[in-house]
Amino acid sequence: MCLICWTQKCMVIQNDGWRRNIMALDQILYMQVEMANLYMERHNLSPDEFLERDEKYNILEFIKEGYEPFHLTGNEGILMEIQDYIETQK
Repeated sequence: MCLICWTQKCMVIQNDGWRRNIMALDQILYMQVEMANLYMERHNLSPDEFLERDEKYNILEFIKEGYEPFHLTGNEGILMEIQDYIETQK
């Protein structure tokens, strides 16, 4: 299963205000994919290895939950937050 398909499966679109929700979900999904790609590149991981790590540490959920502050942060800052989060989960 590809990373994008797996991520979209996690998203829930509510009937109330669906256009706003879809736009927000698109932005969150974009950030999840962007950060996953950067994380994989930084740690020399394949998509399958990343998904294994995500199952263990819920990285994509962490990005989703942190979207509001993260969208004001640069990619390097977000990667540092992800790494700090993983370290606290070990």
